Amino acid sequence: VEGGSDAGFLVLLQNIAPVLNQVNGFQPQSIRYDMKRNELRLRAIGKDFQSFSQVKQELEKQGLSVDQGGLNNDGDTVVGEIKIRSQA
Repeated sequence: VEGGSDAGFLVLLQNIAPVLNQVNGFQPQSIRYDMKRNELRLRAIGKDFQSFSQVKQELEKQGLSVDQGGLNNDGDTVVGEIKIRSQA
């Protein structure tokens, strides 16, 4: 996090952490935060396409705006990115 307040990052992280722990077979690989957009980009590996859909649905239930990027098969796993923003 560069400059300014990291409160937006911490709030998003606090909201997504329980979801990431509850979805089986979903492993975050990297997290990037864009403070100007108050947007968190999560690159992850999932056991299947459904694991990404489940994470998206659970985050939306918490009132977050979620955009799922492209998903790609990588052997027996799926690799992709999710963009998460608070709706405030």
